[in-house]
Amino acid sequence: RDIGGLVGYTNMSKRLNWGMNLQQTPYITGQAFLFEDTTALGDTVLVERTVIQRQTFRQVGGIAAYPLNRAQRLELNGRFLNIGYSTEAKDRIFDRFSLNQIGEARYRVEFGGTYNDLDYVTGVADYRRYFMPVRPFTLAFRILHNGRYGPDADTLTLAPLYLGYDGIVRGYEFSSFDFGVCAASGGFVGSEGVATCAPYDNLFGSRMMLANLELRFPPLGVLGVGDGLFGYLPIEAYIFGDGGLAWYGEDQRTLTPGFDDRAWWDGGESRPIFSMGGGLRMNFFGFLVLGVHYVYPFNRPKGGHFQFTFIPGF
Repeated sequence: RDIGGLVGYTNMSKRLNWGMNLQQTPYITGQAFLFEDTTALGDTVLVERTVIQRQTFRQVGGIAAYPLNRAQRLELNGRFLNIGYSTEAKDRIFDRFSLNQIGEARYRVEFGGTYNDLDYVTGVADYRRYFMPVRPFTLAFRILHNGRYGPDADTLTLAPLYLGYDGIVRGYEFSSFDFGVCAASGGFVGSEGVATCAPYDNLFGSRMMLANLELRFPPLGVLGVGDGLFGYLPIEAYIFGDGGLAWYGEDQRTLTPGFDDRAWWDGGESRPIFSMGGGLRMNFFGFLVLGVHYVYPFNRPKGGHFQFTFIPGF
């Protein structure tokens, strides 16, 4: 259920190109809550509830394209999309008196509309710039906006956008959050006996803006180990800084027990997040980019830590 993939076929033997594809894409989000409860014996306990919400997108699509010249073409896309939902909840119960144990330039502009049961427009603006001030060092810069607009832009039927994915703002992946640490550090806010992890909830929204800056260089090539730009192996080192902000278009400040909460810092305002670090990545014969980096996130209880990645640089 958590495996994603795409199989496609494209026929470019004639001027009219056409193709088909079949794909599955899982979208996983989650939240954690801390609240008091009473057992059958009348004892007061603390309950740490972790809720994992899955949306699985399955689609069959087709495309036809007819080039008018080297710079322009007519393109027609169509698809059938099915979205499946599932929710998984896990509870950990603690004695309330032992809480301390809780452990070059490129740009892209895109608009797409969805109508019928849900009405909203999705907009994406992606600008990138690359410089090589001194060979072989490269400065790479990206600024990206992704957002939903319209009457149903903030609906809870769709999973919210998430800033913490690797390759967006590093250091805030869901799997790296320890919600017990979040509670112990005072990172929880809440009302009426319900608490949520504010540093984590701050990563969600129906709109987001982010910026990434990387200084890249081939370490073996710089050290002269082997011939060519990269030396013996295609290894790239990088030093990075990330920043981003996620927000909703409407007032989403209420706290309600359940996985659809949208709690914010200070009870109502989203705040930007930042991180920095450095790492290495290697291209394995064009089939896989494997990397590891050390990242320090500035806006969450967890300090610097290592993360493994399977995506290329932007």
